Amino acid sequence: MGKRNSNDIGQSVLKGSIILVIANLLVKIIGALFKVPLTNLLGNEGMGYFSSAYQIYSGLFTVATAGLPVAIAKMVAETTASKNLKELKRIHYVSYAIFGVVGVVGTAVLYFGADHFIKEYGDNSLCIKLVAPAIFFVAIMSVYRGFFQGLSDMYPTAFSELIESGTKLVLGFSLAYILLKRGLVYGASGAISGVTLGSVFGCIFLIGTFLVKKNKIYSNFNSNLKPSSVKSIFCRLMGVALPVTVSASVFTITNLIDLFQIGKRLSRIAFQIPLSQLEKCMKITETTVLKAEEIANSLYGMYTAKVITMLNLIPALVVALCLPLVPAIARAFSGKKFGEVATTTKMSIKFTVIFSLPGAVGIGVLADPMLTMLFGSNDATVLLRLITPAIVFVSVVLVTNAILQATGNVLIPVINIAIAGITKVIINYFLLVIPSVNINGVSIGTSACYFVYMILNLYYVIRVTKPGMTIKDIILKPSFSAGVMGIIVWFANSGLAKVLGQSRNSSILITGASIAVGGIVYVICLFKTGSLSQDEISQLPKGDLIVGYLKKFRLI
Repeated sequence: MGKRNSNDIGQSVLKGSIILVIANLLVKIIGALFKVPLTNLLGNEGMGYFSSAYQIYSGLFTVATAGLPVAIAKMVAETTASKNLKELKRIHYVSYAIFGVVGVVGTAVLYFGADHFIKEYGDNSLCIKLVAPAIFFVAIMSVYRGFFQGLSDMYPTAFSELIESGTKLVLGFSLAYILLKRGLVYGASGAISGVTLGSVFGCIFLIGTFLVKKNKIYSNFNSNLKPSSVKSIFCRLMGVALPVTVSASVFTITNLIDLFQIGKRLSRIAFQIPLSQLEKCMKITETTVLKAEEIANSLYGMYTAKVITMLNLIPALVVALCLPLVPAIARAFSGKKFGEVATTTKMSIKFTVIFSLPGAVGIGVLADPMLTMLFGSNDATVLLRLITPAIVFVSVVLVTNAILQATGNVLIPVINIAIAGITKVIINYFLLVIPSVNINGVSIGTSACYFVYMILNLYYVIRVTKPGMTIKDIILKPSFSAGVMGIIVWFANSGLAKVLGQSRNSSILITGASIAVGGIVYVICLFKTGSLSQDEISQLPKGDLIVGYLKKFRLI
C-alpha cells in the first residue's frame, strides 16, 4: 500500500471535520425539535424542573465529552503514524481508567447529591437522580469517540450522536407525555429519562462498532514496539484535555452561572415582580398562592426553554458553514504558511459575521411572531430581543476558539472565558434583583459576557494570525445589509400582522413570509455592497454550486 500524500491527508481531515459538523448540526436541530414540543407540553414551570436538572448534568457532561476525547484522538493519531499496537492498547486502557472514574464519580455526585442541589427552583431531585446514570455512559462513549476520531473514522461518532439525540427526542417526549398526568415534576422526569436512555443506546452502538472493527484495526499495527509508560500517557492526555475542556465549556459555564444565580437572586424580589409579567409566564388564577421558588422556576424555565433554544440554533448553523475552514488553518500554520493562515482566518471570521448577523437581526425583529408560532405565547419577547446580539458574539467566539486552538494557543480561550464569566456574574448579580428588570437581566448579562469574550478572542486571533481585516469589510458592509434587511422585515411583519391578525396559525405564515423577504433583501444587499467575492463563496462547502446559482440570477 502506497503512502498517502499531504493532500490526501488534508482532504481526509476536512471530510472528517465536515461529517462531525453536519452531525452536530443535526443534533442541534433534533434538540430544538425536542425542546419546542416539550415546552408546549410542560410549560415554563415544567421546563424549569427539566432545565435546572439538565444544566447540572451538562456541566459534568462537558467534562466527559470535551477535552479528553480530543486528547485521546490526538494520541491515537500519533500512535497510528508509528504503528505501535501496545501503545494504542495502553492509551485505550488508561482512557478507560480515567473515564471510568469520571463516570462513576459524576454519577454518584448527581445521584447522592440530588436532594441538596438548587432548592431555589423547588424539588427537582427526581429529575437529577434519573439523569445521573447518563454521566457514566457518556464517559464510556467518549473513550470510543476519541479512539475512532484518532483513526480518522468519524462515522461512529457521528452516528452515535444521532442515536443519542434521536432517542432523547422520541423516548424523552413519549415518557414526558405519559407521566405528565402525575404532575409536572414527573413529566419533566420522563423527559430527562430520555437523555439517560439516549446515552445508553449510543454507548451500546459504539461498543458494538468497536468489537466489529477491532481485529481489522489492530492488524495494521506492529505488536513488537515498546509502549510509553502509564504515567507518561496520563500526563499527555491531561495536558491536552484540561485547556480544551475549559475552552469548550462556552455555553456550559455561562448556563451554570445563570442556574445558580437566577434562583437565588429572583427569590429575593419574586413578589415585587409586576403581576402582569407573571401572568404571561405562569398559570395564575384567583385562588393561586404564589411561592418564590415557583416564580423563579417558571422564569428560569421560560429563559432556558425558549430563549436559549433560539440562541443556540443560529450559531450551530453558522459554525456548520464556517468551521470546516479551520483544519486548513491548522495545516497552514503547522507548515509555516502564514499568508495562507491570514487569508483563511479572515475568511472564517468574515463568513461567521455575514451568516450570523441576519439571524440576530431577524430574530430580534420577529421575536414576537416566532415565539407565538413555536410556543403559542409571546411571554419571552423582551427576553429574546435582549439576547439577540449574543447570536453574533457566540458565533464569532466559537470560530475564534477553534482558530486559537488550531494555532496552538489553547490556553487563551480559557483565560478569556474566565474574564467574560466574571462580567456575567457581576451583571446578573445587580440586574436580577431590580424588580422591573428581573429575568431580563440575564439576557443583558449573556450578551455582555459574549461581547467581552469575542473582543478578547479577536484581539489574540489578530495578533497571532495577522489577517489584515478591516472594519469596513468585516462589520460595516454586513451591518448595513442586515440593517436594510431588518427594516424591510419589520414592515413586512407589521403589514402582514394587520392583514392576518396575531393568532398562532397566522404567525406561521407571517414569520415564513418575512424571513423569505428578508433573506432575499440581505443577499442582494451583500452583493450590491461588495461584501462577498466569487472566490470567497467558492471556499464554502458546495461553494461552486452556490456560485453557479448566483451567476444564474446575476447577483455576481
